[in-house]
Amino acid sequence: MIHFSAGFRYKLSPVIQTIASIVAAVSLLSSCTRFEPDVHVDPAQTRMEARAMLGIDMYARGEFLKALDAIRPWAEQGNSSGMVLIAGMYYQGRGVVKDNVNAYMWAELGVIYAKNNEEYADAINFRNEIIPHLTGEEIDEGWRRIKNWKSGFGDNGDNQEDM
Repeated sequence: MIHFSAGFRYKLSPVIQTIASIVAAVSLLSSCTRFEPDVHVDPAQTRMEARAMLGIDMYARGEFLKALDAIRPWAEQGNSSGMVLIAGMYYQGRGVVKDNVNAYMWAELGVIYAKNNEEYADAINFRNEIIPHLTGEEIDEGWRRIKNWKSGFGDNGDNQEDM
């Protein structure tokens, strides 16, 4: 439940709650991150994360196609939150054609690549919201796509398969 300052309450669907949580967490991290002088920062990784944060900002402003272009490389590097955000875009048809199989694929990848309990819980909850909207054949197709993604591209970020 989100409370606005004027006392207005608005109940969000679990999908929107998950996306809002991701956006809020990344925004908070981006505003709080400080680097000590002796900490080595990989410039390529920093650019990737900055691009992802820009993508999340674009998503929040409703620029979904631009957001997808910015977030996809981050997700393809194995970032669970990015994967779940892309799953939400496919599930809701934001910036892409609504596609529950792709939504399932990206949400399941978010489960697989979760690095902590919070990412895991977000991905599992979102995936579980998608499953009732899929047939057995669609779930099988989702797993086929997951296996293709992992075997052909996986962690190296070179996934150029058209979804």
